Amino acid sequence: MVDNDFIRSAKRALSALLESARGEPGSKYKSEESEETSEPGAKQLKLSQNEDFSTSPKEKMIVHYHEGLSNAHASTCPWRERHCDDFIYKISLALDQSILKGFLTRASPLIQLGDKLPVIKVEINEEFTQTINAVMPSEAKTVDQDILIAAACLSLFGWEYELIDGLDMLKCPFCFRQCPLINYRNIAKHREIQQKRDKGILQDNQKDEENTQDMEILDLKFDTELEHRWYCAWITGDGKPNVNKTSEELTKKKPGWHITLDGIVRSSIPFNPNTSVDLTDLRLSELRNNLSPSKKMM
Repeated sequence: MVDNDFIRSAKRALSALLESARGEPGSKYKSEESEETSEPGAKQLKLSQNEDFSTSPKEKMIVHYHEGLSNAHASTCPWRERHCDDFIYKISLALDQSILKGFLTRASPLIQLGDKLPVIKVEINEEFTQTINAVMPSEAKTVDQDILIAAACLSLFGWEYELIDGLDMLKCPFCFRQCPLINYRNIAKHREIQQKRDKGILQDNQKDEENTQDMEILDLKFDTELEHRWYCAWITGDGKPNVNKTSEELTKKKPGWHITLDGIVRSSIPFNPNTSVDLTDLRLSELRNNLSPSKKMM
């Protein structure tokens, strides 16, 4: 009579041979690493002989998700073969009158916020002030200049005002960015700080310097360009990053704020055929460099 222990040993040996032939490790010989990756929901990484180790994991993930934009759809889904046209990355070109109308429509609710508007992170030159006063003559006479210029800068870069859940928000309808104004230093607070400094209330000692630094960290100035998401049509004309792009290349891409600036500048300067130099082009070139600090640093 055959020993039962011998039969069990033979079965284990035969099972191990079969698993080895199929390339499957026996459960008894699994490493701790494979046991960890065999948990529910875990995926094992299989390396092929043609694996390219020179490509960074980040680049591989970008390629993976980029392919998934189409491959993840069902085989019968029309989105698998047809994606959106590239014009969704662009602000539509329009007549100067239409551009100016849109600019004024965005600026009007912003002006109503008054000194609750954020301090804008940009150095405003005289040319920009003259341009805004020319296209908004009635507001230039009745609205505080700091408030008018802040509203104009925000409108130029496509920002709109909306009250959301009881909070004053700046929003972009293209990249869906929402910025609560409570996170930024407003004009009223900025003036209060300036008045205290002028009166000497803020002494120039080490403690006050530390408080001022902390205050500047917590109360940010609003960057009308960089607060947009990097792919937003208002700051890029093709949905691609603006890193290492020259001002000439950016002008060719026609981001939304360039289109708006072109429209309001042309509306502010009357055409004169007798002049040998186009004042519009000169002002546009200067304003583009001045209003976009990130491009000047490149």
